[in-house]
Formats: sequence, structure tokens, C-alpha cells
Amino acid sequence: MTSARRISSLPTDSSSEGMATVEVTRGPVPVADPPVESPISPAEEQQLREEKLAAIRRAIDAGAYDSDEILEKALSRMLETLED
Repeated sequence: MTSARRISSLPTDSSSEGMATVEVTRGPVPVADPPVESPISPAEEQQLREEKLAAIRRAIDAGAYDSDEILEKALSRMLETLED
């Protein structure tokens, strides 16, 4: 639940001139997850990425990569991204 309230600054003299109104909205505060250290080195991570990409390219060349399962997975990820 989000609540809002108005805060008025006190005037510098007896008139209301110079009075400012600020609306403050309170709601859930996003909390970032702490950074997670990778159990592998950046070089090992790059090697794994290149090996996975090579395997996918081989599967595409062999005609084995396109499947209903892969399409469904890609569409689900896309819809999740659009919903966020």
C-alpha cells in the first residue's frame, strides 16, 4: 500500500509567501541483492560461453536446434520480460 502526505515548509515571515509544498510518497523500497561472486574465473566463464555457443551453432547447422520446446521456452522468457 502506498501512502502520500503533504509537507509544508514554514514561511520565513508571517505571510504564506515563500511556502513550499512537497508531496512525499511512501511505498515498498526495492532492495538489491548482494553481488554474488562467481565460483569460476572470468577466463573460465568466457571459455564456457564460447563452448556453449559452439555447441548451439553445431545444433543449428545440423537442424537439431529448432524445436517446439525451445520456441516455447523463448516465448515464455519474452512474456516474463514484458510482464516485469
